[in-house]
Amino acid sequence: SLGSGFPDGNFRTQSISTPVSLVLATAMNQEMKSRVYINAGAYYSYHFSGKAGGESLDFENTFHQSETGLVYGIGIEVFSVFASINFKHGLSDISKGSEMGKTRSFATYFSLGYMF
Repeated sequence: SLGSGFPDGNFRTQSISTPVSLVLATAMNQEMKSRVYINAGAYYSYHFSGKAGGESLDFENTFHQSETGLVYGIGIEVFSVFASINFKHGLSDISKGSEMGKTRSFATYFSLGYMF
């Protein structure tokens, strides 16, 4: 799901997104059982529904149904706990027309987890 402010209210989409990333990690520190990693890659999203300003998205005339972009981030693992921050940066415009200007998605995700 993608969401933001919009001139006539809110903009929301329901989507399926497929990221593919390369992850590079330091060697595991055996004393602290820790490592640091970075990742970078790309994603493809297919928007199957949504609303802009209370109206259903018009994928025929106003909005693109597909989106591509970059994903990248950094994380740390200590014992079995991991934390990471990841960014999703759209490269393709969401809107079809020039009246809205360049409309691209950008998101920040923070993850905290435990591996068992």
